[in-house]
Amino acid sequence: PPVAPWAQADEAPASFWANTLVGFRFIRQHRLMLWLVGIVCLMNFLDAPLATVQLPALVREHYDSAEQLGILIGADGAGAVVGVIIFSAVAPRLCRRRTFIACFGVAGVMYLVVATAPPYPIAVGAMFIVGLAGGPLNPMLMSIRQERVPLSHRARVGGTLTALAFVAIPLGQLVSGYLVEWWGVRPVIAIVALLYLTVVASFLVNPVLHEMDQHPGTGMAMDRISG
Repeated sequence: PPVAPWAQADEAPASFWANTLVGFRFIRQHRLMLWLVGIVCLMNFLDAPLATVQLPALVREHYDSAEQLGILIGADGAGAVVGVIIFSAVAPRLCRRRTFIACFGVAGVMYLVVATAPPYPIAVGAMFIVGLAGGPLNPMLMSIRQERVPLSHRARVGGTLTALAFVAIPLGQLVSGYLVEWWGVRPVIAIVALLYLTVVASFLVNPVLHEMDQHPGTGMAMDRISG
């Protein structure tokens, strides 16, 4: 939706650390942003290792072809492209919270399918659906950020959000590598899927996520985060 520019006062140049703290302060004082960055960190921790650790191990054990690994990852990417295109056409008519929960829920179910090492065409279809479900998530989160963060603070808040979201990725890959070595790839993917679905179930009773469908006014003062 169109968002009018926020009113902003001229700011004196600040130090690197002062600018960095603006992003953390904004996130801390806006509970929806705080919850969303926590959710994204957790989900990145759980699902980032799929393409880099778990799928290669699964293909090595059950499908035995680098070509098949490429097709699985490509199916995920193709699904994401299709998901974004569909979402761009229907987004104004959707409830963000329900879409957000549904997308994560579908991805979790498809991870369970992949964990069974199904016949290869089914695995490809499951990965396509994972991408299809994941495609709308980033555009949705970016829209919320643009609606709620003033132009004068957008780079600092966006940088902080991105850093917090990405810091969980290498940690998840490291932990996943050890778990796959100890327990095997199929149990690890199944555990990730169950954790995913447990987190999604918690979304249903989280009152903060109802704010995803509230569009804040364009004239909100930013005095709370400038001190």
